[in-house]
Amino acid sequence: MFKKFVLPAVALAAITSCSSDEVLNTNSNPDGQDYISFNTVVGNNSRAEVTKLDNLKDDKGFYVVAYGDNSLYFHRSAAKFNNEKSGWFLDDNYYWPSYELTFAAWYPTVLTSSNGTWTVDGTGLNTSAGEYVSRATFNDDGGIATRHQIKDYSLPVDVENQVDIVVAREKEQRTTSSTDAVSMKFRHIFSQIEVKANYSGEGAIKVDVAGVALRYIPNKGTFTFPAGETSGTNDLATTDWTINKTAFTNLAEGTILSDKDDANFTLNRFVNEITSTELKNGETISLNAGTKNFLVIPQDFGSFVWSESAKKDGAYLAVKVKISAKQAEGDYKQIYPTDATKEYGWAAVGVFSNEVLKALKPGTHYNINLTFTDNSAGKGDPDPVDPTPDKPGEDILGEPIWFTVDVAGWVENSQDINKPTTTPGA
Repeated sequence: MFKKFVLPAVALAAITSCSSDEVLNTNSNPDGQDYISFNTVVGNNSRAEVTKLDNLKDDKGFYVVAYGDNSLYFHRSAAKFNNEKSGWFLDDNYYWPSYELTFAAWYPTVLTSSNGTWTVDGTGLNTSAGEYVSRATFNDDGGIATRHQIKDYSLPVDVENQVDIVVAREKEQRTTSSTDAVSMKFRHIFSQIEVKANYSGEGAIKVDVAGVALRYIPNKGTFTFPAGETSGTNDLATTDWTINKTAFTNLAEGTILSDKDDANFTLNRFVNEITSTELKNGETISLNAGTKNFLVIPQDFGSFVWSESAKKDGAYLAVKVKISAKQAEGDYKQIYPTDATKEYGWAAVGVFSNEVLKALKPGTHYNINLTFTDNSAGKGDPDPVDPTPDKPGEDILGEPIWFTVDVAGWVENSQDINKPTTTPGA
């Protein structure tokens, strides 16, 4: 049963006596308008864990905030899908005011400690465990001072625990009775990276791959909801994220980073291992198994890219490989890793010096296509899991590996919903 929202007078007095970011506008449907409801559009793609439209129909729905006329109209409220009425409705019903409202929304509603780390500002109304979006703040005159933020967020390095966060921001004004829902277009705030590999050669070498890693990825930043709307072609921007790179961009020449530095510099490794697979001529395989693509914070790497030397001085990619060379007798002998007692080593590729990958954009799926040849297989990883690097920074086969990058936006998956003409609660 949907019910009309009425704020008790005692509660209203308590709220209005607090700071300006806790002031609620309420009305009793003076214009005879209908309740606020929503329809949604969400980007979708092949990664199994990526948020899709159906996710927003779970029992928690998505959170939405509304403000306008220089004050907050309603604080964080859950919009949940109603199967009978085929739309998303708020737990408490709000009528349309006579002025324009700005809606800010996000999904999922809460996270768990395994989904990363973050800080939250803005205590008071409607707080609960797992909240990760800081409340907007307002100036003394009621105008917005700071938009909603996801502060100091770090993704978990375990791909299985990464959660695809989507946000929306729209403006609507209804001056007459309307049965239309507010259209919320959700955008993915992270970038997505998938690494694929293939072999092109005459059979002089055999390449077995067993995983992929991203090394030294800056992984702590603050996301600020955009000033404009997320509808139409208004994509999120890399600059919606702020990353403090001072700690590791001003390192003294020759500084060597180690695992214990990760916590200080918030540099992380993202690793995905697969069942060992031999690369066949003309065939391409996903090193992320097609469903475990990396989510990373969108950013401009700038000069913080690996120098393709023995130094551990910037972001790069590494592939877990075993490389064997064809012998005169026709069989193959392992040549990398050079220690025959080790089945696999790591081959490094300086992909983030590529112009396309230097500045990762939100909501963008990057396909990195690596090609191994009879003469190229990357360089020795300067910082593998194994504490003893094998040929760090040196070409494994005499030439660096070559690669291409494909860029694709996450395909839209939309569902248009019109609010039923029957009055909720009838």
